[in-house]
Amino acid sequence: MADGTLNKKAIFSDGTADFVSPCEPRVYETVTIRCRVGKDEAEYVKAMVDEVPYIMHLEKSTEYFDIYAVSFLLEDHPISYYFRVETAKETLICNRQGVVSDVNPYFNFCLIPGFHTPDWAKGAVMYQIFVDRFYNGDKTNDVVDGEYTYIDEHVTQVRDWNKMACVSFMAAICRVSWINWTICRTLAWKFCI
Repeated sequence: MADGTLNKKAIFSDGTADFVSPCEPRVYETVTIRCRVGKDEAEYVKAMVDEVPYIMHLEKSTEYFDIYAVSFLLEDHPISYYFRVETAKETLICNRQGVVSDVNPYFNFCLIPGFHTPDWAKGAVMYQIFVDRFYNGDKTNDVVDGEYTYIDEHVTQVRDWNKMACVSFMAAICRVSWINWTICRTLAWKFCI
């Protein structure tokens, strides 16, 4: 702004292709990160990559915004970053939380070289179903003890819905999840008995 302060509403960045390219960089690939600020407002914009400052250059200007960018080579480990937008009067931080005054590493942006989201998951809507939240409207169709076998275990009727599902369920989960069997038995003993 004309008085040397920053328009907080103009400062923005995120993990989309507009602000990170490539979005899913490979190990040892060059990545470019960007931060948008109000037009002609910032004296400096710095990308703080693992707390190392990178001075960003003005990549593009529009009628209302300046887009700052910096490119650097990734290595074989995740990095975290945030932006410092500076004038003579103030310094603001831009991270996943938005525009803030203080750095909180929990809200830093993060890049994991080599991470790739499967194409089928991009834009997908996922539901988590909590079957324990359903009302038992017809007790005549409840599972009874030994009615069928699942993963070599006979099923048992749930008599107390306030108690965690027990050992056979935990055993099935452990087999499917490839969790160490000793850990599974310990969990089952702790939570089910």
